[in-house]
Amino acid sequence: MNLVINARDRFGVIDSNGKGKSTLLNLLSGGLIPETSELKAHPDMKIGYSGQSNIQRLNPKLTIEQEIEHTHPALTRMQVRCTRVMLFSIGARRCK
Repeated sequence: MNLVINARDRFGVIDSNGKGKSTLLNLLSGGLIPETSELKAHPDMKIGYSGQSNIQRLNPKLTIEQEIEHTHPALTRMQVRCTRVMLFSIGARRCK
């Protein structure tokens, strides 16, 4: 399989249960290592992936904004707030 994702692209994977969506996304995000193939990524590539059972990766003592700040310390306070709005407000206007 060849998959090309260009700069600023976003994509989603849709299929019925048990078809390998989570496995594919775990491979692409580095959560799993492929056994017989290789992944090539641009050195500046950034991945954002929230899996089905992402709860194990979160600190239950942190708020949503604190979790974003903790995992992305380079973001400004405004960027953290915009990220929270964009993640949880379907149809939200562009955060400025």
